[in-house]
Amino acid sequence: MKKLLLFFCLLGFLYAKDISGIYSFKSEDDISYIEVFERNGEYHALGFANKSGKSGGKDTKNPNKELRDRDLRGAVFLWGLKKKSDDEYKDGKIYNFEDGAEYHVSIKVKGDTLKIRASKDSLGIFGRTIEWKRVSDKEIKPYLSKRVDTSKIKIPN
Repeated sequence: MKKLLLFFCLLGFLYAKDISGIYSFKSEDDISYIEVFERNGEYHALGFANKSGKSGGKDTKNPNKELRDRDLRGAVFLWGLKKKSDDEYKDGKIYNFEDGAEYHVSIKVKGDTLKIRASKDSLGIFGRTIEWKRVSDKEIKPYLSKRVDTSKIKIPN
């Protein structure tokens, strides 16, 4: 019985969902490619390419004047997510380049889609939900050279 229980625990561990990977986000005028990665038990995300080939621009709305000249490409904008279950991640922060504000963030996994909930309140009552779709190897191939080495990225606090 113990061996059977151990087998199922190991099987569950091997097939547990992990949100690490590359996703696309469709905005009004472009498709952005985002990499979600894990470091020290927390999940983070950064953008590294746009389908149009346009650069992401600079972080001009950042409240920290020293960061306003940084490139958006490769800047971590989601950090600190903790896995609560196979399909739920919580307690993270997300930075909006458009308004320079930080929000609470949680993620629900629905198949190959991440439902990102950003809100001013930690409960997620007052906020907005967007979707990121996991990208196939074929779709991302032309953009792989633009990926950033996530092991060298500084994670915000």
